[in-house]
Amino acid sequence: MRFKEYGKGRRFLGRLDYESDIIEEIEGFATSMDITTAYVQVIGALKKVKIGYYDQDERVYKELNFDRHLEIIQCAGNLTLKDNKPKAHLHITLGDEEGNTFSGHLMEGSVVFAGEAYFDELRGEPLHRGYDETTGLPLWENI
Repeated sequence: MRFKEYGKGRRFLGRLDYESDIIEEIEGFATSMDITTAYVQVIGALKKVKIGYYDQDERVYKELNFDRHLEIIQCAGNLTLKDNKPKAHLHITLGDEEGNTFSGHLMEGSVVFAGEAYFDELRGEPLHRGYDETTGLPLWENI
């Protein structure tokens, strides 16, 4: 395992805007507050959701689209840099009205009904994402 040590930074709680794209909202906030590295959590509900599953053989994300209302049971991940801009990498578990759950890699195109976000900023050298030849994924290059 390769790792870096980080110090504690600022902490933020925020309310996501109604009908915003959850990924764009998180990355936009990070840009406005000059956050380059953070742990992120979100709770709330989405009106429409796009999640993905990475097919390791084909090296592509298979998309699952839900054009219905779902509750965010858990959404967590990190925020680092890709192409020198904040990039959110979040995984999400969602629940429906019957208690069924769905989970995967949260993708752009997921529309907020209501949401609250927590940012735990980490102080230190920012991590940068770049193409990893072995996996085909945008992984941290400078760790």
